Amino acid sequence: MKRALLLLALALAPDPAGAVPGPLDPTRLAGDFAPMPEFEVVPFEVEPEPFDAGLPGTDSSLALPETTAVPLPAGPVLTSTLVESEAGSGLAAPLAGALVGGALGLFAGGYGGMVIAAADDYVYETEAIGAAMLGGAVGEIFLLPLGAHVANGSRGSYGSALAGSVLGAAATVGLGALHPAGAVTGLMIQLYLAARGEQNAANRKERHRAAMEAAGAEP
Repeated sequence: MKRALLLLALALAPDPAGAVPGPLDPTRLAGDFAPMPEFEVVPFEVEPEPFDAGLPGTDSSLALPETTAVPLPAGPVLTSTLVESEAGSGLAAPLAGALVGGALGLFAGGYGGMVIAAADDYVYETEAIGAAMLGGAVGEIFLLPLGAHVANGSRGSYGSALAGSVLGAAATVGLGALHPAGAVTGLMIQLYLAARGEQNAANRKERHRAAMEAAGAEP
């Protein structure tokens, strides 16, 4: 760079004879620069290497592991699962049966209590009403689980449904003593407990039968 500036200054310097310098003569500077070397462009090609995806059957270290088929369980196990799922835990039928059975028990027991009270010639009206209420409660407690058991195809257990009915009746009495509207809530609890007891017993029987069938024994 310094050399180029020096040559430019010399070219523009005034002539010793006093002549005014003319335009810049490129020929004066042509010999002061070395010629530019010529470059040769050499084309080249890159061959891509083959890509190995690691598919089974190749020699790549990234090959996928071979899969092993897992056999399905035997027929009895699948049958057991299906039977258990078919048993289900639906409460629609037991609840409907418990509602019908409870209503029949309430009216039948109430009527029976009035008949028994009327057999006494010296019974008072309040005593007859009390006997009807007591008879209705007893009839409802025993016929409500019977309705749930029958409506469920007798697949469960009347004893389990009866236990739920007794517990629900105790809840009805307790809640009714706190508030008259509590008796309605207690009655709903009684229906649910009786139906649930019946359905739980049915599910236990279905599971036991399926297990016996899977073991190859008679249920």
